[in-house]
Amino acid sequence: MTVGLICFTSSVINLNNLHIAADYVILPSAPPPRWKPLLPSVHKPPAYHPTAFTNLLFISDVPKSNTWHGAEFRSLKYEEFVDALCSLEELEVLSLRRAVWLKRVFAEQIVLRAGGDFGLRNVNFTGCGMNPGHTSWTKKWTGRRNDSVRSLFIFD
Repeated sequence: MTVGLICFTSSVINLNNLHIAADYVILPSAPPPRWKPLLPSVHKPPAYHPTAFTNLLFISDVPKSNTWHGAEFRSLKYEEFVDALCSLEELEVLSLRRAVWLKRVFAEQIVLRAGGDFGLRNVNFTGCGMNPGHTSWTKKWTGRRNDSVRSLFIFD
């Protein structure tokens, strides 16, 4: 996953200009990476563990000298990224300006599910989607008097 500037605090995430490039998730059932140590009796294969809260290990997180066969990894889905955002219970403000990969259905899921029971107070979808500026939902949305953006008619 290629990530630009990411700013995260307990309640604010700024993912402006986030472009998700092709990356692959290494399946938990995959064997350790194949590599040839210089001294087999001395060198043991390194163990790579997921570092993100999603518990996913990506091929881009492992040195290029390691290899896997096609059946041992799969491509990362945008839905997984959206699910990870929606699982952040304390999230109040989310900025995703110019995220071309963000479709209306993903934006709807973020508005409905992110931020726990209360929801997001502020969300910025300016310039998102494949036709930015020409759809009603691609702008900045703020709830009235600290209300959730769920109460707004964003996707009518």
